[in-house]
Amino acid sequence: MNAYSAETNSTLLVNVQKFSAGRRAEVRPKSGQDSKHEGSMQRASVKSREEFVGLIVGHASGPSGIGSQDERARISAAQRLLRYGATLGRIAERQCNGYQTWDYKWDEKAAARDEAKEERIQAAVTKLCVSIGVTPVFGGDPRGNTLKIAVPDGYTNDWGREGIGVPTS
Repeated sequence: MNAYSAETNSTLLVNVQKFSAGRRAEVRPKSGQDSKHEGSMQRASVKSREEFVGLIVGHASGPSGIGSQDERARISAAQRLLRYGATLGRIAERQCNGYQTWDYKWDEKAAARDEAKEERIQAAVTKLCVSIGVTPVFGGDPRGNTLKIAVPDGYTNDWGREGIGVPTS
């Protein structure tokens, strides 16, 4: 592990502990990081990403019971779920908009590429979720969360009461 990732993980661990303790720090986006300039999908705020990591760390458990998984492993898994969720969200949005070439014809190759990529990511997410003792819930509608995480204690933060919504999806 390089120095940058170790520093980032230790900073994230401190932020997760602050969130868990109930103290909220003001989080301001860096210049240029607003929803108007990020493309058609809104980017999740730093606060919502850290809140998700805190929820996963607090509610996930290892295969053999609560507390069996290392806290840093759960943080790392939550960060990867954020990344996978963002990709699944982009794929769902493209599927909704349709795959067209420059001359407005249906692009079969792009559609097939995204379908294969979606299957690979869903398999990777399922494997990652099993490692921390949670279950993924996949959705294909880009208007909501395309990825939710069902935790063993039943905690939810979405309207459908299916799990913890991944904010980047």
